[in-house]
This record gives sequence, C-alpha cells and structure tokens, in this order.
Amino acid sequence: MGLLNSLKKLFGTTKEVTSAKAAELKDTTTEKASELKDATVAKTAELKEKAAHGVETAKEYTKEAVEKIDDVVDNVKTAAKETTEKVVDFGENMKDKAEEIIEKLEDKAAGIVDKLEAKIRSGADEKTNITAGPVAETVEDTKEKAADVVEEIKVKPEEPVKTTPRPKPRGR
Repeated sequence: MGLLNSLKKLFGTTKEVTSAKAAELKDTTTEKASELKDATVAKTAELKEKAAHGVETAKEYTKEAVEKIDDVVDNVKTAAKETTEKVVDFGENMKDKAEEIIEKLEDKAAGIVDKLEAKIRSGADEKTNITAGPVAETVEDTKEKAADVVEEIKVKPEEPVKTTPRPKPRGR
C-alpha cells in the first residue's frame, strides 16, 4: 500500500506542479498578449498620425502649387495685355505712316499731273513729244522716300507718329 500512496502523492504533486505551471504560462501569455496589444495600439496610433500629417503636407503642397499656377496665369494675362497694347500702338503707327506716305504720293502725283498739263499746253503748239523720263524719275524718288519711311517704322516702332491734316483733293 505504501507504493500506492507514494504513486498517488507523486501523481498529485505532478498534477499540482502542472497546474501551477499552466497557471504561470497562462499569466505570462496574458501579460505578453497585453504588451503586444499595447504595442500594436501605439504603432497604429503612430501610423495614423503620420498618415494625417502626410495628408496635411499634401494639402499644403497642393495649395502652394495652386497659388504658383495662379501667379503664372496672372503674369501671362498681364504679358498678353501688354503685348496687345504694343501691337495696337504699332498698328496705329503703321497706319499713320501709311497715311503720310499716301499723302506724299498724292502730292507728288498732283505735281506730276500739273507739270504734264503745263507741258501738254506748251507742247501742243510746238508739237513736242512728252517723254516718260521725268515721270520715271519722280516715281523713283517717291519709291525711295516711301522706303525711307518704312525703314523708320521698322527701326522706331515706339515713337509716336506725328500726323499732319490730310489736304482736300484738288478738283480735276
């Protein structure tokens, strides 16, 4: 019987040791799970914070980009307006110069007509032929003066053009 009691004591002690070890393992596992949970919660909170910060940073960059784009658009609008004004001014200058050239050509043509009429009247009695030489010379002179005026326009487009009143056409 002594052996039986010894075996019972042995098994009882083993059962108590096993139960104690199991309880100890349970406590350790619970503690480690709690630590793991706390670490996971902390890491999740940190990642959420970083994500929120990343979103804010992206919003700031987007706002800055929009502001820069607005500045560029404003600059382009201003440059386009200035260019339009310069083109309009240049066009007005060209128009004024062209009017001057036309006036000069009209004056030259009127002078030529007057000279031709005078020669025709004086030459009718003498039966002389009118040559195209003086007319060609006058046309060449007029071309050169027109070319000079055009060159002035190309060289100095910013200068205001001085206009003279246009003379009334002469009766013919």
